[in-house]
Amino acid sequence: MNKSKRSCSYAVSSVIASVALFYAIRLSALGRTAIDWVVMGLVICALLYSLAQLTRRLYRAGGNKDAWHVQRTVLLWIVGLFYTALLRPENIDSWRSWVGWLYLVAAAVGTVTLFIEERAAVAGSEALRSTSVISFPFSASPLDFHID
Repeated sequence: MNKSKRSCSYAVSSVIASVALFYAIRLSALGRTAIDWVVMGLVICALLYSLAQLTRRLYRAGGNKDAWHVQRTVLLWIVGLFYTALLRPENIDSWRSWVGWLYLVAAAVGTVTLFIEERAAVAGSEALRSTSVISFPFSASPLDFHID
């Protein structure tokens, strides 16, 4: 079965790259070497590429409204992580941690919605592509003619 490159999910790729970046930062917290910086740089590049391709795919399907959904979800993830995982120890029991968890829940819902929108955009573009092809059943291509 030949699978096209367009059928991959950039939303899932972005989530995987984000988890890899989180673990790369967490594992290198004691002291970062050159290898750590290279790994984090490559993972950030993969994450940015996936987000750019996801934005492009959603923009083609729905315009600016769908494209801004990616940026809003990324912003929710960043703010939520700053208010939960990257919070100072003295602020853990404050209102900020509760707000951070609300941001993370909203970001998770936004990520699932992005995945669903991306699947709908891919299905819509494949349906559009298959209906826009004009085929003539009795026409011959130049390769069908044989000269003896």
